[in-house]
Amino acid sequence: MNLIKTRGVILKSMEYKEKDSMLQIFTGDLGKITVIAKGVRSARGRYQTAVQPMTLCDLVLFPG
Repeated sequence: MNLIKTRGVILKSMEYKEKDSMLQIFTGDLGKITVIAKGVRSARGRYQTAVQPMTLCDLVLFPG
């Protein structure tokens, strides 16, 4: 599986299942995409602040 490395701005964050979030991200390479961030809403999740709207971040995505 190939990894996709890109930079994007998080437009919208929605709750998905118990500990996951569904994010809408605008990237320069891929346009507007929707991804699932696994485990970011858990009690010990250290990426809770990284998935807030209007956050510029470097992303590593894997398809599938």
